[in-house]
Amino acid sequence: MKVIGITGGIGSGKSTVSDIIKKNNFPVIDCDEISRELTQNDDAVLSEIRRCFGASVFDDNGNLLRQDLANIVFSDSSKKESLEDIVVTRIFEIVQDDLSKHRSLGTKLVFIDAPLLIETGLNRLCDVCVLVTADIETRINRVEKRDGINRDRVLERISNQMPESEKKAVADELIDNSGSIEYLNNSVERLINKYVEY
Repeated sequence: MKVIGITGGIGSGKSTVSDIIKKNNFPVIDCDEISRELTQNDDAVLSEIRRCFGASVFDDNGNLLRQDLANIVFSDSSKKESLEDIVVTRIFEIVQDDLSKHRSLGTKLVFIDAPLLIETGLNRLCDVCVLVTADIETRINRVEKRDGINRDRVLERISNQMPESEKKAVADELIDNSGSIEYLNNSVERLINKYVEY
């Protein structure tokens, strides 16, 4: 079984790449989705977040205010590391379980979609690491529209992520998502065709 990790900085369009992969009927283990599930339903994770970040990141019903938490961690790298420590260990376990299931089913090609693929060491579970990139203005515009935040906040988030140059040094493949959706579709299909034959 070939395991391909997909990563990219905020606004690069990594999720769009994953959507194209899913439309081509290949399994994608989505670490954002796993993280959302953990921060909604995993009592141990929620209690650790409350201990580390306080009650202010929860609403009156005890639900995590994800955007409030994001604002804290994206503006303070030590808080970001604390959150990653809480959530990443469980994500690792879940991803390893999912990969084991796919192996036993005889799946030939599996993708892991993880924004922190390299930072957390999840890339060690992958045979190939793919970095989705886009020019900085495109990334800023996407995040401004998607999250309704201003340019300075987007730049602050970008500056709190691992520099793209460091990710490029680790990546085996690059997909440039600065252009049209047609161009992106073709790039992703070329990637799939390259590895599906193994």
